[in-house]
Amino acid sequence: MHEKFEKKWTKYFVNDIECERDAIYQTILENKLYDSTITLIKKYHFELSEKSRVEESNGYRSNKKISTSSQSENKSAYISHETKVFADKMGYASKEYNQLIDKLIHAVDMLFETEKNYDLYSQQFRAAMRDFLSFLYKYTVENDTAYNDFLRKLSLEYAIFLFDMIAFSLSEGYCSNQKKLPSLVFDFSDLKIKWNENWDNKSKEEFLNKFLSILLQQTEIVLSQWQKSDAFNESAKQQITASFNEFKEVIKDFQTQKRMLDKLLFPEIQKTIVFDNMFAFYQQPQVKLRIDEQEKSRLLGPQ
Repeated sequence: MHEKFEKKWTKYFVNDIECERDAIYQTILENKLYDSTITLIKKYHFELSEKSRVEESNGYRSNKKISTSSQSENKSAYISHETKVFADKMGYASKEYNQLIDKLIHAVDMLFETEKNYDLYSQQFRAAMRDFLSFLYKYTVENDTAYNDFLRKLSLEYAIFLFDMIAFSLSEGYCSNQKKLPSLVFDFSDLKIKWNENWDNKSKEEFLNKFLSILLQQTEIVLSQWQKSDAFNESAKQQITASFNEFKEVIKDFQTQKRMLDKLLFPEIQKTIVFDNMFAFYQQPQVKLRIDEQEKSRLLGPQ
């Protein structure tokens, strides 16, 4: 005799409240979750147990043998984000807020799939996160000034990179009692102060200079930690290095964009650069010698 028990389900939870996928938005409204950080989780559970009973007889007596086996699997993916500013600005019952939640649901679905198969779904996940965050920032981040808009774009790329690496680590990493997935925490404690959208341009320029510099340094530090982790094989570490190096190039590109932006907003910076370049040119030995000879000739007059 063979008995088999199987249990499998996929469920959604919004701030620990279980609900159907198509009822997530309504659950948020009914429980007024829009006034707090929304955490949307997709969970998958599978368990299988089997029992086999075999009777053997040797003519005098029978023996019963029972064997059992079981297996289980649990997976989950979640994204947590604050939507209060968006809801206050657009209205929690608005079409836009409904669209935002739909984009969040899609991003969680793609994260769930990416954690199972990074190579197959990572591009779709990044696109879903970009769509969700771009829509969120569009209505919540003040981009009335060039530096505010600059930080919005930088924050978007930084967030997508972090989520992508989380998905990669859960898909390709191996975690056990002896092996733990590495940290993805960037240390910005040296900044001392937080960004203020109402600062003047000079304060924003100085903050962004330091932020970009620290971000680049921390990317190197975190990469080093991931390369040393025993939770990844060599092939995965090569992918990790490539992803971090790609993000470093993104940061450097933002540094270039910022220098161009500085020149537009602070014309005096451009003038200073030109003056410094001229000064450096005239301080070159061969140029300085030629100028000195010309000046000497002018003072002595024709011989």
